[in-house]
Amino acid sequence: MLGFVGFLLLFYTVISLLQKVERSLNYIWHVPKERSIPQKVRDYLATVVLAPVLIIGGMGVLATLMNSDVLRFLATIGPLGYMLEQAGRLTSIAVIVGTFAFIYSFMPNTKVRFWPSLIGGLVAGVLWIAAGWGFTSFIVGSTKYTVIYSAFATLILFMIWLYLMWLIVLTGSAVSFYAQNPHYINIRRENVSFAIALTEKAALIAVYFIVRGWYEGDGPWTTDRLANETNVPTPVLVNVLGALEKAGLIRATGDVGQSFVPARPPEMTPVKAVLDAVRNDEGTGHPGIDSLRSPQPIETIFKRIDDAVQAELGSMTIKDFVFAPETKIILKEAGT
Repeated sequence: MLGFVGFLLLFYTVISLLQKVERSLNYIWHVPKERSIPQKVRDYLATVVLAPVLIIGGMGVLATLMNSDVLRFLATIGPLGYMLEQAGRLTSIAVIVGTFAFIYSFMPNTKVRFWPSLIGGLVAGVLWIAAGWGFTSFIVGSTKYTVIYSAFATLILFMIWLYLMWLIVLTGSAVSFYAQNPHYINIRRENVSFAIALTEKAALIAVYFIVRGWYEGDGPWTTDRLANETNVPTPVLVNVLGALEKAGLIRATGDVGQSFVPARPPEMTPVKAVLDAVRNDEGTGHPGIDSLRSPQPIETIFKRIDDAVQAELGSMTIKDFVFAPETKIILKEAGT
């Protein structure tokens, strides 16, 4: 019974810890949506099982090679011995850098390209090694703290070390984010604000490319691909795609680096539904639109705006909007 309870506690601890790591990295990457529960269990357990096996296995193979008779003989030769020693150190550094790069490419719930994750892993690996060297020197010269704090000194030093290591992990993730999104370097998160017109236009742009790609088989359209093709800021796209998905206009497929496809037949869905999806999206933590107390003149103005949009776009479907020029050419050629 104790073994079963201990296993459940271990399972919960692993999932909870990695969930906090994912939330932190998602915050850095401006990704509000987490993995689903089945995806978390699968990906987290794969990380916990495979990562240590690969690291320990790689180090074991390296240790076996270094202890082989051939390498021992080569180590006795002056220049070759020095080169082998340096190669061993570089290999250990490469393992650390590779581990960080894997974390930065795998843990955020978005598609992280190889080079940005490698750059972040390189920065974090160098900081990790430097912090380890500095902390070791500090521990060696901190015997007086053990005398003062007794057994609590170990706990205090461990908490300091844990804080530094977590700070290094977050720093490397931030470097990966800015390496992939350099236009965010001069933008402070708390100062980011977007116009309503930008949000509505971004929604129409996203629907245009997703629906057109779906009809023409132009490959999957992900958030990153939309951002790269249209220059729409990623946070705007994330919010817009979330609103469109919540309204049932698009559907996400796949896991990490989700691609989007239409959730309704475009030839039967009015284009006004796209604008309504982003205009009426309440987000999280905000009161609903219907709960606002507004005077009658304001309600009249909004009704006139809505009626004008309905009169202009009411009969236009999403397919008509996406293929407007092509549709007119086909109708002329058919003589209708």
